[in-house]
Amino acid sequence: LKVVNDLRAFLQSVIRKTQPMIWSWGGWNAWRWMDVSELREYCGKALLMH
Repeated sequence: LKVVNDLRAFLQSVIRKTQPMIWSWGGWNAWRWMDVSELREYCGKALLMH
């Protein structure tokens, strides 16, 4: 359960950091460049580095 909380906190910090960029790119369309599999791979690496 600690891992889930860590991941949630990690995602929230990522969203906090990226939100200004996303808004400056003209809304949530900016998320389209990030493939879901790419995101999953990124999260997997982040968890492994934990």
